[in-house]
Amino acid sequence: MIKIIAVHFENGKEHQHISKFNWMNTNTNKSGTSSLKEMIEYINNHAKTVFVEDKQGLVEVFVIDHKPPYLRTKKDNRETDNLLYLSTF
Repeated sequence: MIKIIAVHFENGKEHQHISKFNWMNTNTNKSGTSSLKEMIEYINNHAKTVFVEDKQGLVEVFVIDHKPPYLRTKKDNRETDNLLYLSTF
């Protein structure tokens, strides 16, 4: 499982402005930084394996099919803003 732990914004502070992600693989303890394009490709190839953590547990990260696409979180079948509240770098 990949847990996103921080985000980097460019030209704004909304989901569409997140350009990079710091993450940790909770199975291997490997960590890294990925571009938005890399994260979208990873999620598209590994559904339901990328999450953020909030006070109540894990929240799934998914791709919004928009032009251009971006990432968002979903909990209890509702879109949430968890990515916007992560640490920034």
